[in-house]
Parts: sequence; C-alpha cells; structure tokens
Amino acid sequence: MPTSTPSAADWITLAVNFVTMVAAVGAFFVAKAALGTWRQQIRGEATFETARKMVVSANKLAMYFHAARSPFTDASEFPSDYPTPGNRTAEDEARAWGHVFDNRWKRVYRSYTRLVALLPELRAFFPRDVSDAAESLLRSTRELQFHMQEFVYLTRQGDFGEGPAATRLREQLANAREAVFAPEPRGEINKQFPNHELTDKFVKAHSELITLLRKALHIE
Repeated sequence: MPTSTPSAADWITLAVNFVTMVAAVGAFFVAKAALGTWRQQIRGEATFETARKMVVSANKLAMYFHAARSPFTDASEFPSDYPTPGNRTAEDEARAWGHVFDNRWKRVYRSYTRLVALLPELRAFFPRDVSDAAESLLRSTRELQFHMQEFVYLTRQGDFGEGPAATRLREQLANAREAVFAPEPRGEINKQFPNHELTDKFVKAHSELITLLRKALHIE
C-alpha cells in the first residue's frame, strides 16, 4: 500500500510545533535562572538589612552599657526623698541605688531586646561565629544587671560586723562595686578602676561582632 508524502502544510506544522517546543523549553530555563537570581537578590538584601540593623543595635547597646557604668552619679539620679548624709539607713542606701540602677538599666534593656529580636535573622543568614559573638555580647550585658542587683542586695545588709564572714561580704560588695562602675574604655583604661573583667568581655564581644558584620556588609 503506497505511503503518502507529507505535504508542505505538514512540514510547516511540524516546524511550528518544534519551534514552539524549543521556545517553551527556553522560556522555562530563562524563568528558572531569573527565579534563582531573584532569590539571590532577595537573600542578599535581607542579609544586608539584618547586618545593618544589628550594627546599629549593637552600637547603641554599647553606648548605653558604658553610660550605665559611669562612676559619676549625678544628684538628680537619686530619689527626691533620699535622706541627707548622716540620716540614711542601709535600706535608704539600697533603695536609692536601686532607683539609680533601674533607670540606667532601662536604657540598656531597650537596646538589649532589639538585639535579641534580631538573633533569629542572624542565625538564618550568617555563619555560626556571628551569632556566637552576638550571644556573648548579650551575656556580658546581663552580667551587668546581675552585679547591679548584687550591689543593691549587699548594700541593704548594712554593717557586716566582724569576723571572716563579714570580711567576705565586704570583699563581695567591693567586687560588685568595681564590676558595676567603670569608665568608658578610651585607649588606656583608667588605672583607678583596676577590675575590668566585665569591660574586657563586653568590648571583645562587641568588637568581634562589629568586625564580622562589617565584613558581611563589605565595609573594611
């Protein structure tokens, strides 16, 4: 039985179908490449914005952290009903310092919570060492709050009396005072404030975090 020869119309139809198929395949790969580029762009923008917000939050935290530890306490920071010297009890002293520290800590805590809120994004877009540095900075910040509370608690005890236990309590109070009060580090640390363990930990964590984030932002 004779076979029919494809007509010109058949060849045209085949050619159109082939071109359409090639165009569809090409469009698929173009769209896939565009989607990948878009995803990279979105991820890059998200990474940049997270790093930017983290740098701002960390620097604000550092500013308030050092301000909260200022050895200079203005009279306006104490309660208005703070008794005059010579008429103050241990409870008066503890309550007054608690008032000072509460107000100073509020400013620190606002920056602290902003940084905590950024941690999930930091863990999502950056290597582990970046979030580790941020968490170290947060731990140092919470340590300041602990020493403030310790200072108030020990001040409330008043006269420790005599004996080995009293000596240890006086040493604890002195250590708490040194941990709470420290000048902002500018070059060589003031030798009047020898105990700078907390300062060193905070400054190291802050410096490491900022360095890592600046690298992420391509800022040398």
